Amino acid sequence: MHTSSSCVCIRVKLGKAKRKSRRKPWLFLCPKGEKEMQKQKTAQPKYEYEIREIDAWADPESGWTWNTSYVVGKIATSGDPKRAMMNLLRKKYGIVCKRGMNRIEFQGDIYELQNRKTGEPYYAAIPMF
Repeated sequence: MHTSSSCVCIRVKLGKAKRKSRRKPWLFLCPKGEKEMQKQKTAQPKYEYEIREIDAWADPESGWTWNTSYVVGKIATSGDPKRAMMNLLRKKYGIVCKRGMNRIEFQGDIYELQNRKTGEPYYAAIPMF
């Protein structure tokens, strides 16, 4: 619901919503029109990430250390970067991860796709500021 000098949204009660239904009992009417309301709803900030393939080596003391990384692609999302990264890998490159074999770890600003057992990093999503 938004208010401005030229527009005030009106909240109208439709009636009781059934418990199991997803219908909302409230309706918002706006004199500006439906298009303006859609613009305001979708105006969420998008965050850009660079997806990199990682070549790492195992260090007995500190775990895995990145040796080199190669740019695979870029994503822009306003939602979950984990899901966006997995969708890019699956749709564009055909890389499908089996359930229970991999995990996505958040380390600082970086999301890493790792082997669940060994912790070896495969791919990373690095934010582009």
